[in-house]
Amino acid sequence: AGMSPQERADTIGLLKNIRRGRTLVLVEHDMDAVFDLAERITVLSEGRVLAEGTPKEIQANSFVQEAYLGGVIE
Repeated sequence: AGMSPQERADTIGLLKNIRRGRTLVLVEHDMDAVFDLAERITVLSEGRVLAEGTPKEIQANSFVQEAYLGGVIE
């Protein structure tokens, strides 16, 4: 079972607080959480780097859209 919406919001808030002045490595499949938290993202596919960049760059990347985001984002 996944987290409730409140648990998800609380966890994101906690991670935002503890990241100040630190580098965190987060392995996550909840892309909304990743886009909300990350300054830089590395996307892996089958153990290989598919893309690296800012959340905005990752959202616009056609390879990432196809592999993980269900196609083109309107």
